[in-house]
Amino acid sequence: MKHLIEAVRVRLAKVSAKVSKKLLDEGALRHLLAGSTSRPPLPANPIFLPSDLLAITRAIWALDHRVCIDEHPAVRVDRYGMWIGAWLHAGSVPIGADRLADAISALPLLAREIYLLHVRDRLGLDAIASRLGVPESEVRIILADALMLLDRHLAAGPPDA
Repeated sequence: MKHLIEAVRVRLAKVSAKVSKKLLDEGALRHLLAGSTSRPPLPANPIFLPSDLLAITRAIWALDHRVCIDEHPAVRVDRYGMWIGAWLHAGSVPIGADRLADAISALPLLAREIYLLHVRDRLGLDAIASRLGVPESEVRIILADALMLLDRHLAAGPPDA
């Protein structure tokens, strides 16, 4: 998991650097073409607009066939950052109840508890956090990890396949 996160960070940094350089180059070119020296210089670190972040996100996930971001996705910004609505491919092979139960039982204890509280008991992240006495941000991260582990376990196919 740490390797995946680091790979995404490295990829985001590369894409972000290319987009930043392109924004600076285009801005500087427009400035030179306008022939005006009265305008303030461009900032060294331009602020990314949501459309820029959307383009970066699309570039990061472009090669992953399991993720599809709509032309005009739902976007939400909160204290954790920008959330972009996307479609995740759920797979075309039916998953039996036994395989799902095996995958859930293979989760670490806390991840399994959070997953079951969220899916089976339909509790929100804030309710799970208060019930377990952990920060909501930690619940969010552990639930995401649980979903990734379940995906990996189920994508591997049945043991005899």
